[in-house]
Amino acid sequence: MDDSILGSTYGILSAVGFGTVPILALFAYDGGINVFTLLFLRFTLASILLFLYIFLTKRKVILNKKQILNIFIMGGIFYSVFSFCYFSAIKYIPASLAVLIFYTYPFITAGLSAFFLNMKLTKKVVGAIIVSFIGLIFVLGKTSGEIVLIGILFAFGAAVFYSVYTLFGDHILKDIPLLTTIAMVCLFAAFSFLTVGLISNNVQFSFTADTWLPVTGIAVVSMLGFLAFFQGIKMTNPTSISVLSMIEPVVTIVLSIIFFNDILNFYQIIGAILVLGGSVLVVLSVRERKKVA
Repeated sequence: MDDSILGSTYGILSAVGFGTVPILALFAYDGGINVFTLLFLRFTLASILLFLYIFLTKRKVILNKKQILNIFIMGGIFYSVFSFCYFSAIKYIPASLAVLIFYTYPFITAGLSAFFLNMKLTKKVVGAIIVSFIGLIFVLGKTSGEIVLIGILFAFGAAVFYSVYTLFGDHILKDIPLLTTIAMVCLFAAFSFLTVGLISNNVQFSFTADTWLPVTGIAVVSMLGFLAFFQGIKMTNPTSISVLSMIEPVVTIVLSIIFFNDILNFYQIIGAILVLGGSVLVVLSVRERKKVA
């Protein structure tokens, strides 16, 4: 299979995987787990699984101090701050608005790529971002509830830090193996959530035994999602994979219809079609760029 198509496929698979996480999280919350404990276990289990695979396949993990520092910055700081901002935003503003603001991150990623990496933005990529974003507006629908400025700032902060996390990950993966990077990122993220959770007394294990099933599912899906996300970036570029990640909310809504009998209205159907149309434009753009190269 052509690298551009395979890379885009990884990006789509990553989006589908991450789109299932909110549904699994709802099942986990029903069991009595809180956010900090869920995030701590998510990254802890994912890192254990990855390091176990590295050990069983006898892969060497050789990192110098600079590489370890870079991975810590990526997982322990950028991803952890993104997660904190995102979940904090939902506390202050409606979830649909928080998601919509967060998904401005493909615009930010594209801008940073063009400014710092001299990456040329094609008309198809720009069109894909605009079409997909309009689609998300339709998918997420009207927002209800009080809109607080700090919530908007948190959501926008999540978008900025996720963009930086994506581009920084693309940078350090040039000289560090993918499996090692993701394993270490998950380990540092787990350490960050454990530290903050203990300080704030938010890491608790008083949830039901059957909660471990969705928690483990989230860990496995996250592990595979991270690997697919950055493998897609390596084979295409950060902007293209960022646009493809806009499929995530569509996947979440479809799954909510299946599991919770939610109803998809006409505007959401139109929005889903637009998001998928934007994804098609990205794939076509990546293929064109590959042919030119």
